[in-house]
Formats: sequence, C-alpha cells, structure tokens
Amino acid sequence: MDRRQYISIAGVGTLSTLAGCSGDPSGIISDDSEGSDSSENPESEDGDQSGNDGSENEDQSTSGSSDDIIQTTLEGSGSSLREVSIENNGVVVLSADTDSNLEILFLNASEEVVDSVEVELDQPFRRTIVELPAEEYAVDIQTEGDWSITIEQHPVVSPEEVDTSFPVEIEANSEEVFGPFLLEGFYRPVVQTNGSMAVRFFDQNGVPVNDPIIFEASSDYDESPVELDPINIDSVCWMNGILAEARYRDEEDELYYNLRLEEPE
Repeated sequence: MDRRQYISIAGVGTLSTLAGCSGDPSGIISDDSEGSDSSENPESEDGDQSGNDGSENEDQSTSGSSDDIIQTTLEGSGSSLREVSIENNGVVVLSADTDSNLEILFLNASEEVVDSVEVELDQPFRRTIVELPAEEYAVDIQTEGDWSITIEQHPVVSPEEVDTSFPVEIEANSEEVFGPFLLEGFYRPVVQTNGSMAVRFFDQNGVPVNDPIIFEASSDYDESPVELDPINIDSVCWMNGILAEARYRDEEDELYYNLRLEEPE
C-alpha cells in the first residue's frame, strides 16, 4: 500500500505529512521526538551489511519478549539491500532520517513488493505505518545519500490495557502515527488545518479498518474547526495521518493540522 495514494482521492497533488503529538492521548505508549521504543536494556548488534555502493553500514536491533516493542535500526549510505524479520503480530511503524530522497521497498519470499515508503526532503516526515505480516522481508533501500531507518514492531494489547480519554486530540505537522486507542462505536472527527489532510485507522494487525478520512482545504477556508462525517470503529486501533500542501498557503507558514475525535452527546 502506498499511503500517499489515499490523499490523492481528494485531488491533492504534492504531499507533506503529520507529526509532533502534544502528549500521548492513548495512555499506554509514549513516543519521544526521536521515535525510539520504550523497551529497556536494548541489545545492539553491529555488522557489515554493505549496500551496492560498497560503503560500510551499521545494523542495530533491539529485541524483547512478545509483550515488548521490537525495534530494528538500519543505517547506511547509498542504495542498499537488507533483511528484516517481522516477529510481532501488531502494528509495524517505520521512521526515517535521510539527507536525500529515499524509497524503501519491502519484498516477501516470493519477491513481491508488500509495501513501500517514499520520503522526500521537501515533505515533512516522521513516522508511518507499514502493512507487514509476520515473516522475513528483503528491504530494498534506494537513495543517493546517507540514511537511517527504524522499524518498530508493536505487540498486540488487550482493550483493558488501553486507557483512552475523550475527546482525543492530536496536533501534527508531518506524517505521523498515533496510538493505540480504544474506540467503541461512533465518533465525530473535527479537523483544523492550513493544508489538506487524510487520516486512516488501522487495527492492531496493521490492517486498515475504514476508508480514509479526507479533508481538502479550499482557498476561502479560514482554518476554523470543521466537523466531518461520523466514523464507526469498535476495536483497539492506531491512526496514521498525512498532511498535503495547500497551493494558497503563505510560504512562511508551517503546515499543520489538529484532529479531535468527539464522543456522541
């Protein structure tokens, strides 16, 4: 799945995307600004896994029990072919840092591209959900610059472990992932943005549970809160948000959006 396709439904061209939650609204997982995991005593393993440019690269991984986040960090320079093992059955979150445009392809044992991520320097990017069932994957990294990517494998949690307070409120200015949340029925999304945005909800196995929520700002939109159509979700879930460039926006204004989920009265 190319997560950038679902905002194109609204006719939006250039994409930016979501980031920077002002606090963790889920009450279970807290992510710092670097997107690191919450497991303790990480074990690091260094090795020479050179890409096709012959440069030396570093592969660090952190593993824990089935109840922990499993975090794998890959680093290198130039295009490279790596491998990663997805062991948890929960949501898989990818973050990336690069000094050049970057494309990441995940291929299964049948050489099929299961999911892909594109990171462009002019489009703010922090984290995104990748749809990767538990198995071994080749990671085909295509770029001309230095890069570092981190893959977080989250565990499946029970509804009793998720403490969600309403209204859920998030603030963002690049592509980002939020969760988990426990949703139990109908909710009203309310958005406020200076661009165009899309949000999609995923279950704990990383499978989309609804059509994307899409809001395309018009030239006369005054950035006031807008109520969107209700959603009906009854599960523990995650949110992946994307923010798109608005052609009428002043260049000095940073793209942003706020999203609020309200319970029925």
